[in-house]
Amino acid sequence: MTLASAIEGADAVLFALGSRKKTEPVSPRRARTIAEAMRATGVRRLVVVSGVGVTTIPTPGRPNPPRREPGAGFEMRYLTTPFAKIVIGAQMADAALMEDFLRGTDLDRTVMRVPLVVDKQSIIDLRPVYHRLEERIRAHVILC
Repeated sequence: MTLASAIEGADAVLFALGSRKKTEPVSPRRARTIAEAMRATGVRRLVVVSGVGVTTIPTPGRPNPPRREPGAGFEMRYLTTPFAKIVIGAQMADAALMEDFLRGTDLDRTVMRVPLVVDKQSIIDLRPVYHRLEERIRAHVILC
C-alpha cells in the first residue's frame, strides 16, 4: 500500500510525526512526502500536530520570528519555552522547518501547537467523543 492509496478519498490527513533524536530531522521530509501524496490524490485538508514555542524558532522562511509565543502566559514565555529550547531545541527546529515548508504549500491546513505529548495511557476517555465525531466525518489518520 502506498501513502497516496492510503489517503485517497479521505476528507483530511492528520500529521503527527516528529523526531525523537537530535540528529534525526524527519518532519520537513515527511511533510513533503505527505503534501505530494495529498496533491496527487486531491485531498486538501491537513491537520498538523506541532509544539508550543515553535513559532519562536528562526527558519529560512522566517528569519525574524517573534521572541515569545503569541498568546502564551508568563510561565510559557519565561520558563517553559526557554527551558524547552535548551533540552529539545533540535526537535523544535525540526518542527519549525516542517511548519515553514507547509506555509509554502496551497494545502488547507490547521497547525495545533500542543504543549505536551506523552507516551502514556490517557487519564481521559475520549471514546464517547470519537464515536460522535465518527458519525459526522470520515477522516484517515496516517502515521508514517
